[in-house]
Amino acid sequence: MATEQTFRTQFAIDCRTRCEVVGISSGKKTVDLKNHVTGDVTTERYDKLVLSPGAAPIRPPLPGIDLPGSSR
Repeated sequence: MATEQTFRTQFAIDCRTRCEVVGISSGKKTVDLKNHVTGDVTTERYDKLVLSPGAAPIRPPLPGIDLPGSSR
């Protein structure tokens, strides 16, 4: 299982979990992050920014979509 430490050591990526992006300044290349554990809001600089919200895919109401072997 990949952890925040795995991303730092193997890929030199500063990964944040349990945080919400509450502001982005593409001109300044900064993001404002709210930590949901502590409630603190910090501003971080970035070179490249990847947002991964963990959203669920849309599953349209198609016949057979929930049959065994269908992707979820």
